[in-house]
Amino acid sequence: MSHPFHITNEIGQLQSVIIKKPGKEIENLTPDTMKRLLFDDIPYLNGIQKEHDAFAKVLQENGAEVYYLEKLAAEAIDAGDVREQFVDRILFESYIEKEA
Repeated sequence: MSHPFHITNEIGQLQSVIIKKPGKEIENLTPDTMKRLLFDDIPYLNGIQKEHDAFAKVLQENGAEVYYLEKLAAEAIDAGDVREQFVDRILFESYIEKEA
């Protein structure tokens, strides 16, 4: 084996994976929620984004197809022509009134 990484799942070689790059939601972590979410410390956003990019690169270099959740969701909303329904549902669930 020429790579130091062994990228597999419970069945065999990992072929594809859906990931989400950490974003500003990380800034919502508090000392009270860190332990429940399995964080030892509040992470530095720029640092964990770099770690995430390196992880995604290792996956790709070892043959896994990497799909980003945000891109898949955007494509699904566009392809289904449901953008307005999606926004209306988000506003409804958030108890936010839609402006005319």
